[in-house]
Amino acid sequence: METKIENSFLTSRQQHLLLKIALLFGVDLLFVMLTSTLLVEKEGILTRYVPFISVVFLFLYPAMLIWVKKKGIHSLILYSVLLISGAAGFFLFNISLWMTAVILLFLHWRIGSYFQSEDDQIEVSSSMVLGFLCLSACSLIIGNARDLGNGLIIMILILLLFSLVSTVTSIQRMLKGGSGEASDNKINLMKPFGVLLIVLTAGGVLSVFSTYARSGFYWILNKVFWLFSFLVNPLFALLEKVRDWIMSKISRDTLSGFGLKLPEEKIDETQQAAFYEGMSFPWLNEILIGIFILAVIIYFVKKRKITYEIESDGQIAPLMTKVKKGKIQPKDYSAIIHYSEAGNAIRQAVKELEKEAAAKQIGRKSNENIRSWFARMGMNEDESFFSLYETVRYGTKIPDEKEVSFFLQCVKQHISILRDRYMEK
Repeated sequence: METKIENSFLTSRQQHLLLKIALLFGVDLLFVMLTSTLLVEKEGILTRYVPFISVVFLFLYPAMLIWVKKKGIHSLILYSVLLISGAAGFFLFNISLWMTAVILLFLHWRIGSYFQSEDDQIEVSSSMVLGFLCLSACSLIIGNARDLGNGLIIMILILLLFSLVSTVTSIQRMLKGGSGEASDNKINLMKPFGVLLIVLTAGGVLSVFSTYARSGFYWILNKVFWLFSFLVNPLFALLEKVRDWIMSKISRDTLSGFGLKLPEEKIDETQQAAFYEGMSFPWLNEILIGIFILAVIIYFVKKRKITYEIESDGQIAPLMTKVKKGKIQPKDYSAIIHYSEAGNAIRQAVKELEKEAAAKQIGRKSNENIRSWFARMGMNEDESFFSLYETVRYGTKIPDEKEVSFFLQCVKQHISILRDRYMEK
């Protein structure tokens, strides 16, 4: 009889959940680093923000390990760790107080979202990757205009994002692959590192040709900005006319009537030219570019965020709940799930069926596919049912509302059949 020995400190499920949290936390820290490249020069990033982010990870991830073990977030520990991290950023690494506060508030919000689902399956949203790439492009453009010199850092952050996602996802799938021959396990163990090696090699090749790629990229952007100038120049000229018209209506005598006096200064043509040159175009271009990129991100996020309703009794309670004074406070969840959570609904339904079958001594065996399991239980189902589950399990398809409703209804019927069958016995 085959037995499965688990870690005495963490169960297999908790280990998988920690891997998922590590990936999400790492991606959020990469977002923090990428956002800082919009405001801080290269030297400040390397000497202040990189050490600060490393300290934040070393402080918060062990705390999250404890929360996974205890199945709950303790608010006192969370706020204490955030306060210590903020003090380290402000006093040790000379990061501004407002920037430290924004980073810690963002991490507080994100950490709370890690524990809102019991599903330990890693799912990387395409909108997240799109947002990261758009923010990277925005940072490259603004950094080039302001001469921040963060181009190499941004490229490294993009490389780290894809390396982190591919490696952690592969490791978790390898751990969930079940038992097998020793040689197969070694091969599975090397797969994540093979993926990481490929990504690093691609990054090295890209760095060699980055000069040529960057030149081509900037040439394309130059043409795009040239097109933007047809909109910017007339708008700026109109603003100048409005300003001159307003100033022509306000005389010195009018201002004197309100008790205001303007100093008598002689402004020559050189000073006027310097004034107009001070109102430069790059800042206006950066604002327009930022609005354009923000609009693109909002469009794609809204396009993918399709919601649909399911019955409230089909919801699964979250694994983690916020703990206060040692007591677990249950939280109510609405009966609306998002497009990205459709696969989770199907996986959770199958897990409920597995629990019910295990209680009746006909649970699903290790490495047993769903067709064999149903045949052993004496249950019949259409091929569409099995195909839908397999496409969701291997991530080849995101089901729509009708498919999810169909699958959940079938699972409920099977659970009811199991209960009725063993009640009769």
